[in-house]
Amino acid sequence: MGTMWGGYTVDLNLIGSGALGKVYKAYDSKGRQLAIKETSNREAARREARIMQSYRIGEFLPRYYDYFEMGEKGYLVTEYIRGATLGNDFHNTFTNKRDQDLSVEITINILKGLRQLHKTGYIHNDVLPKNVMILHNKPETVKVIDFNIAKEIVSPAVMNKELQAVCKICAFLMNGTLADIHKAEIRDRDLRRVLLNPFDVNNKDRYPSTDALIAALRPFC
Repeated sequence: MGTMWGGYTVDLNLIGSGALGKVYKAYDSKGRQLAIKETSNREAARREARIMQSYRIGEFLPRYYDYFEMGEKGYLVTEYIRGATLGNDFHNTFTNKRDQDLSVEITINILKGLRQLHKTGYIHNDVLPKNVMILHNKPETVKVIDFNIAKEIVSPAVMNKELQAVCKICAFLMNGTLADIHKAEIRDRDLRRVLLNPFDVNNKDRYPSTDALIAALRPFC
């Protein structure tokens, strides 16, 4: 038996945690497995709930179910995602290297998830290995998580920052770690050119959107 929160049965063993919240496994009245994120900053929790409500269901984004408050805390109810994050922290986490095809496939699905988020008027603003989940290295299981510092898209520069972050993840996947994308081992010169495109401040042809970067990456997987 677990603890009851807002009509949900909660297993108090943590399945995840971050600066703004803790995540627990939970079950609804039908026995469906869910995740509940407990956040001490109610305004931040409400904002994240609004962002998730705006896309509601996304193939590569976690499904939103509910939001409620108890005392001074906010509780976000989402689908339970099986698998693990691409990395435990930032790009300097050491992990297994993926081959080029797999790395690019994963990256494209991250971009597809972000594309749906961008349609709501927000960038994720924290695209890091720790905020992308995957099960058994299967690209179709990718989920981009944690929208607590999402930012409104107010200029092309904001979008470019998001695309830079995604390109870093692709290089990270192929290298197993990443200190500097400009020094990353990317054997295919054309792929290297694609991944460095958002970082070239003098390039007037930088990719303007997730769709543009997806199209540029497709030939490499």
